[in-house]
Amino acid sequence: MSKKLILGLVLVAVVIYLGINFGQHLTLENAKAQQVALSEYINENFVAAALTYFFAYIAITAFSVPALPWLPYLAQHCLAFGLVYCLFHLRVP
Repeated sequence: MSKKLILGLVLVAVVIYLGINFGQHLTLENAKAQQVALSEYINENFVAAALTYFFAYIAITAFSVPALPWLPYLAQHCLAFGLVYCLFHLRVP
């Protein structure tokens, strides 16, 4: 057997295993709940969330991870919502 075939079979086995054991977590309701939890965390810890995103962006860019093409879109939305949040929620005395 070739190495590619073995790797493909292992990958399929891992996907099936994760689908069977973690299928209850892959629901729309769970995704919505996690989104609400993440939004609450960002609202409470805005600076920590921004720094975490910044350093994750640098790490992913440095290692050329395949998620790189999606990061500018995410950054654009985070920046837009972050500016709106800062303008309307952080009042300077």
